[in-house]
Amino acid sequence: MVASGWHALALTMRLAVETRPFGDAPLIGAELGQIRFTQPILPETDLCVRITFEAIEEGHGQRSYNMLKVETLDAASGDTLIRQRWRMLRT
Repeated sequence: MVASGWHALALTMRLAVETRPFGDAPLIGAELGQIRFTQPILPETDLCVRITFEAIEEGHGQRSYNMLKVETLDAASGDTLIRQRWRMLRT
């Protein structure tokens, strides 16, 4: 038995929102891409999230985006379970 990948992604989003990587600025306009499940997530696994800011991407008009590398980790071992890229609207 292993965890649902989509459930794990939902938990990753919750952890990212609770972490508040940009302080009081909300995480909005999320576009997820390059999702890679690197190993099964077994029952009773505690998860944590690591967010790495990679770049600012200029959009059309006055919009710009934070480009983030997001990893869902096994909290006990530090092993990466899911890798993904997020494109977040800058506020």
